[in-house]
Amino acid sequence: MARGLDLEALRGLVAGVVFDLASHSHRELGPICEGLGVSVPDEAFGSKRDRIGQGLADLADADLPMVAERVLQQLQVSPATRNMIQDVLWAGHGTLEIPARTRRDIARDLDLADFLPYSSRFKALLARLWVLDNGPLDWLIEAGATLSAQIDRHVFRNPGDWTAEDLFEQLNAFEASDTRFGLFLEGMASAEVLPDEPAQRRVVGIINPHLQTLGIELRQIRSEGGYPVFGIVSTQSARSRQPKNLIFATTAKPDIRFLSAVDNDIEVLNPDDVLVYDRPVTADGILWRDLQSWWKETRNLPTDKAAKDSLYARLGSCLPNNSDAQRNLFTLYHELHGPNVPGLPALLPEV
Repeated sequence: MARGLDLEALRGLVAGVVFDLASHSHRELGPICEGLGVSVPDEAFGSKRDRIGQGLADLADADLPMVAERVLQQLQVSPATRNMIQDVLWAGHGTLEIPARTRRDIARDLDLADFLPYSSRFKALLARLWVLDNGPLDWLIEAGATLSAQIDRHVFRNPGDWTAEDLFEQLNAFEASDTRFGLFLEGMASAEVLPDEPAQRRVVGIINPHLQTLGIELRQIRSEGGYPVFGIVSTQSARSRQPKNLIFATTAKPDIRFLSAVDNDIEVLNPDDVLVYDRPVTADGILWRDLQSWWKETRNLPTDKAAKDSLYARLGSCLPNNSDAQRNLFTLYHELHGPNVPGLPALLPEV
């Protein structure tokens, strides 16, 4: 997973955040660091910063991306630091290039009026991907000087002050990583931002002519809550097609009926005997955390631990009694990798 990553840069960014944990007591420090995947010596080793420093020094390169992801999930990180960590992590994955000229052409065609009825949703998308505020000392800055305040003024309170191109310029979207810009386009076309399917498809219709010249497009990859979900995929490779019918963990032979032979849409008539994963499969495959998140949401489970334990038990229950090799592989995989399993490919028995 660490291949292609700037591990030195990532280690420095992670260290800058983790060293801030020295504000906690010695007693609190150990459990917090353990939750991140960093094992620190006990209090007898020295100061809190010494303990953190040793834990980071002992951290293997292979574990660094996992720790970085947990830092983003579990700690308060400034938007600027968050983006720097994300960009280093994302650089380790293959991505679809979107040149600056294409980005600007898209911005010139977009109309911010589509997003004004859902201003709070659109603002949340911007805050999730871009640096809108400078941090906890914003109160020292002249009122209205932050980008967040300027967006409120020029986009929402005074529509027409800024065009989409102006907004993209202020966000530094034309210089951002391809992954970040791609997520921005997917977000603008999402029901989370536009809970209005005609508006979603209108935005996609504006963006796609520009992307299609690059051999990519925003394509509906699934439905969620009755709304289409769009993802950026290549139009030039059969590998861009999303698996639609990933059936696994079968305890009985699946009873399947084809609803559409053309689209390969199916209906499973004995759903209690099989699991059907219906979310996009990324270039990393299905990681355990993806599978656990899907299981937790589809089963309405209250905690991550409940989801982890019940999913593990459900997968283990379908392993054939007459196949010791499968059972040993499944058991040892989880025992050997332990806390690293969430960031590793999920083992899907009986596919």
